[in-house]
Amino acid sequence: MGNISIPFEKYEGYQKIVSEEYLGTQPRYSAFAVALELEHEIASGSLSSIPGWVAEGDGSLGRSGVEFISRRPVTKKNLDKQVDVWYNKISELGIRLSESTNTSTHVHVNCQHLRVHQLISVLAVAYMVEPLLFSLCRSDRLGNNFCVAGFSDHRQIHDVCSLLRNGYVPSASSDERYSALNLASLRKFGSLEFRQMHGLSDPSEIKGWVNVLYWLTVNASSKPIDEWNTLYLEKPLDVFLTMIFGDDGFKYLLETGYNGKLDQMRAALRKQSKVFPWFLRSSPRPAPARKKPKRTT
Repeated sequence: MGNISIPFEKYEGYQKIVSEEYLGTQPRYSAFAVALELEHEIASGSLSSIPGWVAEGDGSLGRSGVEFISRRPVTKKNLDKQVDVWYNKISELGIRLSESTNTSTHVHVNCQHLRVHQLISVLAVAYMVEPLLFSLCRSDRLGNNFCVAGFSDHRQIHDVCSLLRNGYVPSASSDERYSALNLASLRKFGSLEFRQMHGLSDPSEIKGWVNVLYWLTVNASSKPIDEWNTLYLEKPLDVFLTMIFGDDGFKYLLETGYNGKLDQMRAALRKQSKVFPWFLRSSPRPAPARKKPKRTT
């Protein structure tokens, strides 16, 4: 696999700011702010106001379904505090949460302040390590219609090709919003939404997962994709992953059984790397139609 050369000159907007290109505004947030959507089913207890959060009933999860949503994006440091506030209030109220195959954890990482070519680097690296991200999630998340993996859905590859060639991003209401890496949220919030994780209620697990996605976005945006490709080819896997996820993110990988899955993850990443240059260099295939997913109850 040789170095990748992206013909940015085919898309004149690659130096534009993401918020200007997809929201038509100046960046509202100038840093990698983070927001959460935590889907749960309430087994017992009654909801009350939680500072920094909005709790909404989620009919798609059944009568007991609720989604806890960050009121606004905050810095990662403040998000850690916000998660503690949420957990302590839930405990104080005596609310017992339960998870099912329908509940999930959605993480929005702000990209409004990035330039489009930095966004492209983030997407390239995120799809490159997507099998690893799914290996950290519960097994039933793979194949879930509400977090469709890019390596199993050529439509997502088509969308990335379109972004490279003409800056196209799916509309906020399109079915692509159910992708594990939701690009459609760029047009609504100026963020990338990561949807693959199952429902989490342990604050340390939530913070660990956010660390992985936060540092992926920050670090991937700091280098052009040609450089990431070269690093992948030349660096040991552990070194390469530390460069992507940072020390905190890599620590999370170790704590979640990374050592035991090393060979499995290495094989998955090597397999995915064969797709990596393909979706960046080849002509996109026609985008197949995707049926709107339905919740199972």
